[in-house]
Amino acid sequence: MLERNWREGASEAEIAAAEASIDLEADEFECPACGHAFEKAGRCPACGLNLGF
Repeated sequence: MLERNWREGASEAEIAAAEASIDLEADEFECPACGHAFEKAGRCPACGLNLGF
């Protein structure tokens, strides 16, 4: 029920972002907050999200 409820008001892009995972071994990431692609760094250069590494 909870799964269905949160999806009802979400767009396809929002659902995809919520289900995304980050491969910490990859050379390039896509920020889960803004979608910006960047090389391995502790923070997203576009939005500043701290990825904790």
